[in-house]
Order: sequence, then structure tokens, then C-alpha cells
Amino acid sequence: MRSKLVDFFISEGDGIYNEDDRDDLENKIDRHLSNSTIVWLEDDNGQTIAAARFNWISSKIAFVIEAVVKKEHRNRFILRRLCDGVKAKYKGLKFIGYERVHKKNKKSRMYQLNEFLSEGRR
Repeated sequence: MRSKLVDFFISEGDGIYNEDDRDDLENKIDRHLSNSTIVWLEDDNGQTIAAARFNWISSKIAFVIEAVVKKEHRNRFILRRLCDGVKAKYKGLKFIGYERVHKKNKKSRMYQLNEFLSEGRR
């Protein structure tokens, strides 16, 4: 799975990573796989369409440190779908945070998990 995720981050990460970063990225993904702090979504053909790495701030708070989504699957609900995967693994999770790096004036955001997952689904 590691090599599949590494290839995905390099090919779909909009230039954040390139082949020169492969060894470092493999180490990062290995750590996240061993700590279960990475989630990904696959389409019906088993192709990865989105992946996110996160860190625990406390036993109830997770912070998304990186999310990569295939261009044709980018929409306002994809991060929520990734967070559904985090919630399924960790029943005690209450808050989710992230920072939108490509939006220069946006600060980190923190949401109550249930509100974040239901926002926009009403």
C-alpha cells in the first residue's frame, strides 16, 4: 500500500512532491501507516482518489496536515468523506482541524466533528 500512496501523492499533489522526494515521502507514509494516521478513498476500480495524513493533538482532536485529491474528484465534500474514515477508526474523536494552505489569508480551522461531517448535507 505504501508505494501506491507514495505514487498518488507524487502524481496528484500539484507539484508538492516529485521523484526526488520519494525516500522522504516513503518514510512519512510508513510512519502514518504504522500509527494509523492516514486515510484514503478509492473508486470502484480500486484507484486512489484522495488521501490525507493527520496528527493527533489530543485523544479527542485530530489535525489534517495534508490532503491530496485527484482533480476530477475535488469537491466540497471530499474532506468530509476522508474524515468519515478517521471517525470510523477512532470513536473518541470529537474535533477535526485543518488549514487551507492555498488560501493565503485563511487561518487554521477547528470543527466539532459531528457538525463538520453534517455541514452541507442538510
